[in-house]
Amino acid sequence: MQNNISKYDEHDISPNNENNLSRFGGLIELPDTKPLIITDTSGKILYANQSFQLIFELTCGCLIGQIKSEPNLEVVTQNLENSIYRNFHFDLLYQKNYEEEPSSYLVDVDRLLIDRKEFLLFAFDSYTAKKRNEGRINNLHNALEYGNVAVLITDDGGKINYSSKAFEDIFNTSIEKLYNNNITEILVPYLSTKDLIELRDSIELHKEWVKLISDVSKDGNLWFREIKLNPVYRNDSDTVSFILVAHDITNYVLKNRVIQNSERRQKSIINNISDPLIIINKKRDKLFLESVNENFCISFGFEKKENEETELKNLLNGELLKTLESVINKSEKSGNQNVKFHFSDKQ
Repeated sequence: MQNNISKYDEHDISPNNENNLSRFGGLIELPDTKPLIITDTSGKILYANQSFQLIFELTCGCLIGQIKSEPNLEVVTQNLENSIYRNFHFDLLYQKNYEEEPSSYLVDVDRLLIDRKEFLLFAFDSYTAKKRNEGRINNLHNALEYGNVAVLITDDGGKINYSSKAFEDIFNTSIEKLYNNNITEILVPYLSTKDLIELRDSIELHKEWVKLISDVSKDGNLWFREIKLNPVYRNDSDTVSFILVAHDITNYVLKNRVIQNSERRQKSIINNISDPLIIINKKRDKLFLESVNENFCISFGFEKKENEETELKNLLNGELLKTLESVINKSEKSGNQNVKFHFSDKQ
């Protein structure tokens, strides 16, 4: 189906066409829509969107030369008509009245040929909007750089087109060396062959991917990073890019190592105590086994299990369980941390 703009001049007021025009006139533009018009080669406006009408206060049927601008759009139209070029762009200074400051626009003009008739398409891009977008980009860039956020951005094939300074520091390199290299090549020193295959598959299938890597920094400190790859789709197309973020989890990993080492030392100390020893943890009025030493197991015929945090009543029974429950209750009621008691398993 062809779009015949010239038919708008024919004023076809058939019921069907009238309904279409009425419906189209009721459509609402988004607030940030760029001003746009279509004119014939004489400069007569055949179509003007709502943004253009609001800003320039002209509508269909008006002449483009009525816009008080520098350069004059009527002259631009004539020059383009007499040129060999299909499109043209230029800076426009528009002043609605002498009391207001002039507004600046970047204007793109394209020549259209529809049903063998030539038209001109004018699109106006406000410098204020451009500066606002540039400001957002700069703010995002500063947040990444000064916030020490490690980020890599790649195209749909995994080739790097952006790296934050924090990521450059991790790899001890620069954006010049990272740029246009495939992300799989950069991560070769940190990943196994299996991990690299998984990463390549994730890029090909546009899937998320997470892995833990580690290395030693220039000052000799061990670090750990969780790297996560996420596909990102543009709203207006199926084009995909990838963002790789590296989270510093060094403190978390080392803290867990300290805890694990502490637990191992605790178990070693417990097992070296000659007296039978049991450590019980009370949660929500229930008693749970935390640890026992070997002598306790031998003395009471207790089978040591690897599962921690098992409820005590499922492991012990009889007088020993009752005695322990009684002693714990006595300690809680009296407020004494140390309570002596006697227990005999003789019948």
